[in-house]
Amino acid sequence: MKFIWFSLTCLVLASGCSAPASESNPAHVQRSASKVEGGPELGLTIDLPDEWVTVDFAQSDWRKNLSDRIEENPEVAKIEPLIPPRPSDSPVKMVSFDVRSQGDGFTDNMNIVVLPVPEGITLDMLVDANLEQMEGLQARGTSFAKKRVTVGGDEAGLVTWGMESGDNLITMRTYFVMQGGKYFTITYSCLAARKQSYLAEVEKAMATVRFVSNP
Repeated sequence: MKFIWFSLTCLVLASGCSAPASESNPAHVQRSASKVEGGPELGLTIDLPDEWVTVDFAQSDWRKNLSDRIEENPEVAKIEPLIPPRPSDSPVKMVSFDVRSQGDGFTDNMNIVVLPVPEGITLDMLVDANLEQMEGLQARGTSFAKKRVTVGGDEAGLVTWGMESGDNLITMRTYFVMQGGKYFTITYSCLAARKQSYLAEVEKAMATVRFVSNP
């Protein structure tokens, strides 16, 4: 049984660059103000740091919003090649990039996939089926860590694992949650050298997740 779990692997790999990261000290990572992203069209809201550039494909004006961010900061244009070519056909409904990490070997990012829950599928079945797919992507010498957590007040699965992007090791945190007949996959990807510094920021964002629906 196959599921499209995707943290959008092609996006994760493309957001790296050919040069290895030269800094293991993530000086750019610091607590910052946040803004609410998402809404009823996406099915959830989440607070992300102001420095992160978010593209919410559930919003009809997402191209204009991205253009506005590029006008404010031309460096943001570097993320454009990482946008899926046909987002309307993709299960990836939101992507967000930490532009503070650009040029440091890998652009740290988050993405959200939303798909209908197949009939008769439990959370354990969903996580295990996706783990089978992840095994083919896992970096050598790394292992999976799986546990239960709470996201938006609902029980969720969390899988922590590693991928390679060029010469860099990438730490992945993939959350699975089923809500309202849909399953949401929220994946954070960051340079492994920064994982401890990013953990607090990721957990802070995940604590703000709220599931919402159209009235």
